[in-house]
Amino acid sequence: RGLDAAIAALGEARPQVRAEERYLVDLELGRLHWIRGDAVESRDAYAAVLEYQRDNPEGLWGMAAALALADDWTNAWARYEEAVRLRTGVVELRADYARDLLRAGETTRAREQVEAALLLDAEDPTALALLGWVQLAEGAAPASSSSASRAMELGPWCDLALIVGARAQAAAGQAARAAELL
Repeated sequence: RGLDAAIAALGEARPQVRAEERYLVDLELGRLHWIRGDAVESRDAYAAVLEYQRDNPEGLWGMAAALALADDWTNAWARYEEAVRLRTGVVELRADYARDLLRAGETTRAREQVEAALLLDAEDPTALALLGWVQLAEGAAPASSSSASRAMELGPWCDLALIVGARAQAAAGQAARAAELL
């Protein structure tokens, strides 16, 4: 039924959900608002999760992503650090943190998160695509292209790998290959 319909349905159903389980609805609302690009609504939904349980790891993770979506970097980093302390072994969390660090131009710190993710799973397509993004930001287009290619092999569904691969090809002067990838 679409993103807006899902958000509306959850919003309507939320008051009927038992109070001790309502945070699950708020987690999903936060995620869906983030996907829609609505940082304020996403942040508010995750705030409701954290009001229910201050140290909820998924709530902290979601709040960090929502704050980053709003370019509130300082607060986003603090929430990401809290979430990582609670869920240090979650590849997807490290990947999201790295993505937002890259968006903010924090390449060195992003590399640290990518390396931690790859220690957890050396074949995670998203982490490999993010490694390619880091390498591209560091000016290493050939290494970036290699990382993106490996990510595409392991996860043909990984759009980030295609985008990074195309950017690496463009940076190497291969505009036709970049266009082909896109």
